[in-house]
Amino acid sequence: GIEAADIAVITPYVEQKRAILDKLRANAYGPAEQVIFDTIDSFQGKESWIVVIDLVRSDRGRIGFIRDQKRANVAI
Repeated sequence: GIEAADIAVITPYVEQKRAILDKLRANAYGPAEQVIFDTIDSFQGKESWIVVIDLVRSDRGRIGFIRDQKRANVAI
C-alpha cells in the first residue's frame, strides 16, 4: 500500500513550502512529518508514487515561476 513516505508535495517557492509545513505542524497532522515537502527545483530528478503540485499566484496575478516552460516541465 501507499504510505506517507511515498507522497511528495512540491511548490515553486521556498516560502510557500515553509508556509505549508508551518500550517500542517500547527494543526498537528502526524503523517505530514513523513511526507516529502520540497521545491520544484530541488525535487528535480526524484520521484514518489504520489506527487501533489502546489501552484501559487503572486505579484498581482503574474505567473512568474511557471511561465518558464522548462520549469513547468520539471514540475509535471
